[in-house]
Amino acid sequence: MQPNMEKFHLSDDEIYALLDRVKEGVLGTVGKDGYPYCIPVNFVRIGNKIYFHGRKSGEKNENMEACDKVCLTAMETGGFEITGPNGCNTTTVYESVIVRGTVRTIEDLDKKIAVLRAIIAKTVPERAGFPMKEERAAAAAVFEISIETATGKYHKPMPDHKVMH
Repeated sequence: MQPNMEKFHLSDDEIYALLDRVKEGVLGTVGKDGYPYCIPVNFVRIGNKIYFHGRKSGEKNENMEACDKVCLTAMETGGFEITGPNGCNTTTVYESVIVRGTVRTIEDLDKKIAVLRAIIAKTVPERAGFPMKEERAAAAAVFEISIETATGKYHKPMPDHKVMH
């Protein structure tokens, strides 16, 4: 563990709380060319799994079919802490989580509908009670990440430091 991770790490409860609060994350896959491919996704955590949705084709899907190892980064920022008189004396106030795991496609329609409803309830709760057409759910790709590791860190401002937003 890096020195700052030892000192400023989030507990498991704090990691799960952040994953439950944040609506978007950045999914990282490995491209066929060996380069990372990162894309924003809406997601929901249910137990020890992360779920997200998208199209049934595309670079993200091709990457996940070739290599099921993925990561998801989620973060919440709270402005910039002013730590001194120079312009460079600033640091970001934040909490961040990196989840690593393996991904699979959900094929079961009932499970897809349940996951899509959970994503809607998290991201746009006002729409949670609306009907969902089975053909729309069937047309979507729904993915499940089995969490293997989840690490988090934070930076909170000192009480006497100004925070700019």
